Amino acid sequence: MSNDLRLHVRIHTGERPFSCSVCGKGFTGNNKLTQHLKAVHHMCPLCKTHFPDKARLNSHLRVHVEADDRPFSCSVCDKGFGSNANLAAHLRTHTGEKPFSCSVCEKNFSIKSSLVKHLRIHTGERPYSCSVCDKRFQSKSNLSKHLRTHSGERPYSCSSHARPRLVRATHGPALCQQTSQFLLWAGV
Repeated sequence: MSNDLRLHVRIHTGERPFSCSVCGKGFTGNNKLTQHLKAVHHMCPLCKTHFPDKARLNSHLRVHVEADDRPFSCSVCDKGFGSNANLAAHLRTHTGEKPFSCSVCEKNFSIKSSLVKHLRIHTGERPYSCSVCDKRFQSKSNLSKHLRTHSGERPYSCSSHARPRLVRATHGPALCQQTSQFLLWAGV
């Protein structure tokens, strides 16, 4: 069956195998998903990061400018930044300052977004849902990993054999279950 016909058949069957990693909405084709990401989630065309609004995307785009065009410079390591807010967050890596504190367990964080993600542990909030099976997740990255179970995508490779059995770990690098070698990201 040709690709065009396959896409057309999906209109009638309701099959939507391409899921948005931000909101979980399903699409019949990858091109429709890409259009959605750019229009609705303000996806950065350079690093594929998503933003809630166009203003934040525009602010983020400064990250990708040449080093000479970054007007805010770190006084400790001379790294340049496109905004004063990004410089202030970076300076905390040098000072160890963690001004954002969890009201439940009092764990501290250097950036607010890390606190927001952490709070989901206490609240049980799972804002990201799979459009295929409706399973819910606390983070976009966990949803993205889960979506591979539906697509069959295998983005890691092992130098010893073609089809590694992945040791699933919540943190750290992926390991091949058969050889205990670190798996390499295949860039998929």
